Amino acid sequence: RTPRMMTTSTSRAIAWAFVCARSHRRRRAVVDAAARPRWRTHVTTASSSSSSGDGPASDDAKDADALGAREIPSANSNAEDWRAFRSGLIERERRERRGGGADEADDGACEAGSWAHALRHIERGSVLLGPDAPLSFVDGGIWTRCVLLILGHDDAQGTTGVIVNRECTDAERPTLREYAPELDFSNPLLSSLATARCGFGGPVMHDQYPRSLVVLSAKACEGVTVEVMKGLYVCDVEALARQKSKLSSPVTLTAEDLTVFVGYAGWTRNQLVEELEDPRFWTLAAADATLLRDAFFDSKCMGSEDHGDEGWMKIRKCFVDIDA
Repeated sequence: RTPRMMTTSTSRAIAWAFVCARSHRRRRAVVDAAARPRWRTHVTTASSSSSSGDGPASDDAKDADALGAREIPSANSNAEDWRAFRSGLIERERRERRGGGADEADDGACEAGSWAHALRHIERGSVLLGPDAPLSFVDGGIWTRCVLLILGHDDAQGTTGVIVNRECTDAERPTLREYAPELDFSNPLLSSLATARCGFGGPVMHDQYPRSLVVLSAKACEGVTVEVMKGLYVCDVEALARQKSKLSSPVTLTAEDLTVFVGYAGWTRNQLVEELEDPRFWTLAAADATLLRDAFFDSKCMGSEDHGDEGWMKIRKCFVDIDA
């Protein structure tokens, strides 16, 4: 099966989530369909995968409301991470099924506090683990051992994500200044990113103009980031460009907090759901933010020549099959 490429209109459609979040800040509502800010420039927050199709593009916040907004914690919320709570319940049940009891000692597969387990349904912040070896029915090898973070999913709109464990090759790696010359590089923060290493986020809008730029942050910053999961956030690049030494938020981002990706992946309605029905292709998982960040192409845990395989293996080592 050959995945379909996403069109520019679908790329634009990802924008409505940040519009909704801003328009309804008092309600702190955000649409679960996508976590992509809208920019006036062609620098975009994208997503992962092999597919694409024409998705509706709307700049009207009420269109996003029609898809169903839900309450989420604020950027500085101290609320318990429900994903970690869910992981604990899954691990407890798994141990009890094995007869070891809920308090059985951990087998040491993961570092303390880290976890990864299978999911049955796609959600924002979930992770796709690519196959261990190339598949004959999939074009290209970019999905082999890839770690792909889902930035947004909606049953009507489709799915977007970004590959996090692949660095752009030297031939594909102009500087950020060359990718996005419209950004204000007189800004100290963006100036420090001007020659940053760039990750290969996916095939959509990667090697054609206008390129798509995704910036992920390890910290939340009010007015600049949208939460993907607790401990991992996607940036509005225009707001990032306006950040000087301080913002109204008590948090100020630095270059060390940010990771830059070029290109993304996207699926049309039901496409990823259909791909997940083939067990040879994707493994759908949830993982904690620390484990996921360790799989990033620019992580200190990654070797310079392993092409991201170490990140894939690190999550696989922790992975728990909920049906096992």
